[in-house]
Amino acid sequence: MKITLRHLLALCLLTSLIATRLPAQTVIGGTTPHPSAELDVQSTNKGLLPPRLTTAERNAIAEPATGLLIFNTTLNCIEMNVGVPAQPIWVCLSTAAGVTAYGGPGCSGLGSIQGTMNAGFPVSGVTMTLYANVTWPGIWSLTATQNGVTFSGAGNFTSPGCQPITLTAVGTPIAPGTFTWTTGTQPAGSASGVVNCTVSGASSTPTVCINTPLPDITHTTTGATGIGTPTGFPAGVTASWQGNVITISGTPEEAGVFGYSIPLEGECGSIWAAGNITVSPDDVVSSLTSDYTYCINTPLSVTTHATTGATGIGTPTGLPAGLTANWQYNTLAISGTATEVGTFNYSIPLAGGCGNVEAQGAITVKPANTVSPASSNPVLCINTPLTAITHTTTGATGITNAGVSGANGLPAGVSAAWAGNTITISGTPTVAGIYNYSIPLEGGCGSFFAVGAIEVLTNTVSAASTTPVVSINTALPLITLTTTGATGIGTPTGLPAGVTASFAGDVITISGTPTEGGIFNYSILLTGGCGNVIALGTIRVKYCGAYIAPGEWKEFMCHNLGADQSADPFTPRWRINGDYYQWGRAAVAATGPTGPSSGEANAGAIADWNTIPASSGAWQDDTKTANDPCPQGFRVPTISHWMAVINSNLNPNRTYVGNWENNATNYSSGLRVESGSTVLFLPSSGNRADNDGSIGYRGIAGNYWSSTKNGNDVWLMAHSNGYVDRLSYSPNYGFSIRCIAE
Repeated sequence: MKITLRHLLALCLLTSLIATRLPAQTVIGGTTPHPSAELDVQSTNKGLLPPRLTTAERNAIAEPATGLLIFNTTLNCIEMNVGVPAQPIWVCLSTAAGVTAYGGPGCSGLGSIQGTMNAGFPVSGVTMTLYANVTWPGIWSLTATQNGVTFSGAGNFTSPGCQPITLTAVGTPIAPGTFTWTTGTQPAGSASGVVNCTVSGASSTPTVCINTPLPDITHTTTGATGIGTPTGFPAGVTASWQGNVITISGTPEEAGVFGYSIPLEGECGSIWAAGNITVSPDDVVSSLTSDYTYCINTPLSVTTHATTGATGIGTPTGLPAGLTANWQYNTLAISGTATEVGTFNYSIPLAGGCGNVEAQGAITVKPANTVSPASSNPVLCINTPLTAITHTTTGATGITNAGVSGANGLPAGVSAAWAGNTITISGTPTVAGIYNYSIPLEGGCGSFFAVGAIEVLTNTVSAASTTPVVSINTALPLITLTTTGATGIGTPTGLPAGVTASFAGDVITISGTPTEGGIFNYSILLTGGCGNVIALGTIRVKYCGAYIAPGEWKEFMCHNLGADQSADPFTPRWRINGDYYQWGRAAVAATGPTGPSSGEANAGAIADWNTIPASSGAWQDDTKTANDPCPQGFRVPTISHWMAVINSNLNPNRTYVGNWENNATNYSSGLRVESGSTVLFLPSSGNRADNDGSIGYRGIAGNYWSSTKNGNDVWLMAHSNGYVDRLSYSPNYGFSIRCIAE
């Protein structure tokens, strides 16, 4: 229950009446008491004065009665004991607290204001803090108004002491500046605060192209009286202030991102209008490093321009038919296959971004090369100068293998050159044939060739239809050689006596009966037509040999191996002596004489003479081995061959000629076997010793190897004056070889 001053006065009167035994409902200073009052003190100009004590004096009261009233001069309030006498509880009956000062911390000076106040904007969250020096508890209520803002607050102090209180602000600051708010109480409390100028955010944050008017940007201000010097603007942009509005305008002349700042003037402190302006540069497109040249109807390797700023392209102009342009990922690409010829200066506008920018360049489309047919397709004789052949070209810058004889399908001796759009083919062909040439053009466009034909004629003659081997005085089988171009033949050379050649119907025919023996390499010159062409062939007339059985004649080579094949094989002399061979070996063991004198006899021992026999199968009777030194068609005779010759050619067919003396320079002797028109002459060439290869028995003995082994030795045919038979010797000797036809 709330205790009021009226209750206290009634209580005091009631106590007095009870003590003096006054009658009920007494009135003082009036005539009629209030029906509800036992004691009614009425006055319009005086009050009730209770006992006045300090707190110390009050505390000295012994066992104060419950309900006892005093005025505490220390606390400046009426107190009542609400406790019991033994434990008094004194309560100040006044509802207002007792405060002796308001201030900052320590209850002196100025309080403080928290939060931000902006001129022209309702405050929010702004408070004032004061410290109250409370002498007795009670309620409190404060208000302070200044510049359109009121701080207010109320509360209850429950104990004395220096205690903080908080007032909350409401209202809208009228003007910027520093203001002091003072409470309308005694004692009064004060605090100072700042009201700021305000500026709004930018009305826009534009992105514009360079050299393009900027849409106005505005900032609304409060409290300001103007603006200072802006910073951060692109060149060409300015700011103005009027009617609490900052207006930014102009035409930016430089590209970039510009963060600007505009200070406010007036009682504003450090307040700025701030924002951003983005100025985009004009689009950029790269140039071609060089003009491009392509061939018509050839796919274009992509030509590109790099761009920045653009978002696409407009309609190209000036491109040749067949080429198109497209844009992607900041790259402008030109591609396609040009179908028209010329130099095309194109222009492709960039789209999006800033500025009027075009990609420009030049593309040259060249026509395809051309080459005319040959001025002639000549037919001429071999080794005859060619009348120049020409081809006219367009587009080409040269030819392949210019100046190279025989290149590009031309005949040897003929080459091509290019100059002034003309191919010239010239020279002297040295090889006959039909030449379908093809000369690649270089440069220009396309794969083109100058083509034509040159026919180079020459007489031709086939190989002989046969290379006969016949016996002397035996009719020759016809030999034919087919010719082209010739109209006849000259005088043959090299034919054996008894054999002739004739020409008819492009065919040379050789026929007759040879009356002389030997190997005849003939030559017949063709006449007429082109070139110096000779028909060649060989006829072998057998005349060196012997019968090996009645009616069976066997051919031998006319000379020993190593002898001078051009020397007369039937006349004894040093030229037909020949070389010496060890059995089973293909290599010459010792060379024969090189002349008739003793210094040319080659008779001495031979260093490193091979004393190791060849393997037993090195030469064989039943087949010619790889170690057989005889030429093709001949082989080393077997001992059976030699014995057949000896036994089938007795005297007088077998004769011994010459001076039979043992002398290294005696080349006069030998064994002659003669059967009709054929002769086999075997010189007495001696032998080479098996231990050192020195010459022995030259002039008195002839020793000729057979292929037949005799144990570790080998059979050979041996003759001397009046003697011929087989003998067996070591294979390490060096003997003569007379080859027999296979």
